[in-house]
Amino acid sequence: MKKLYGVLLAALVLSLVCGSAMAQTVRFEGVIPSIPVVDADGEALEEELSAETIVLLGMRDEDIVELYANEGLAYADRAALTEIIPELKSMELPLLSEIVSIEKTKDKEQIAAFQQVLIDMGYLSGTADGSFGGQSRKAVSDFQQAMGLKATGVADAVTQQLIASVNGEALVVRILQDPEELYAAIFDHCETDLTPLYDHVMAFEFDDITGKGFISNGVEVLTESDEGPDIEKYSMVVRFGFAVTDSKGVAKLTPVIRLATTSVRVPLVKDILLKAGEDRQTIKVKTTESSVEGSKSVESCTFNIGAAHAGLLANVAEAGELKMRVEGKYRSIDIEVPEDQLEAIAEIGAIAVQMLGE
Repeated sequence: MKKLYGVLLAALVLSLVCGSAMAQTVRFEGVIPSIPVVDADGEALEEELSAETIVLLGMRDEDIVELYANEGLAYADRAALTEIIPELKSMELPLLSEIVSIEKTKDKEQIAAFQQVLIDMGYLSGTADGSFGGQSRKAVSDFQQAMGLKATGVADAVTQQLIASVNGEALVVRILQDPEELYAAIFDHCETDLTPLYDHVMAFEFDDITGKGFISNGVEVLTESDEGPDIEKYSMVVRFGFAVTDSKGVAKLTPVIRLATTSVRVPLVKDILLKAGEDRQTIKVKTTESSVEGSKSVESCTFNIGAAHAGLLANVAEAGELKMRVEGKYRSIDIEVPEDQLEAIAEIGAIAVQMLGE
């Protein structure tokens, strides 16, 4: 808790130091995009940038975003970047030229606040005295070097924003794979009719070694409990989609529900009960795998969706609800799906209905 408090305090202090608009860290999930980059004048460059995480530091001018990725700095056209990160359209990013270097400010409280962040991050020792001397410059230099930047020791706008990004939360942007690329990977040797998927944008995860994958529109339901002793605490993620198996030149898609539980004592799941309106369906667990993460166990289960189950899922948006009860050896866990996820689950259900020929 103390460490978390320190991070939150650092973020708050930096918001005061750098201004109300801070850097924004963006983490991509699903497909990692290729970002067109430009030079400082906005002219397009031949190379593109690809990284799982980027930091939007601020605006060089009204059209060009300066960003940090792969231990380096780059520029991107804001309009082009917004096509990849739609949230950028309403995002407030500071004009970097308006952020004063810490060395140039005469506000001792602002300098002390910045020093305190460096202390909290472990780059500076001692106390935040509001005097930006040799030790403070060395701390800034060490941070810059750790981030792969030129170690100038100058706490300029980019350095301030980058420090702010380290102490801030990331925006998760999930990019779904182009359907044509998705189907091209398995179409020629798939025994399942893929036609029901054609009009839907899906993400495709595939392990080329095992020949196993998962297709989904990104919907997942998270439930967790932090109450009681550690043995009673758990987190559970439920995903809806299509399992892919590719063996001996034959690919197959199966509508499934995937469930993963992390806890000290896993449920040892037996079945899952689904309810939407007056419709109730029970699905027996098909496969179960267990692994260990630190002091906790992870139980991963797969449930094959049949025609009746698919029909129930296809109707959840109309029914206005989807309730699930996970029955296990040690416990039963009730889950009520948030209303804003029902449409996505209904989409999976409707595709499954077509795929199963019902």
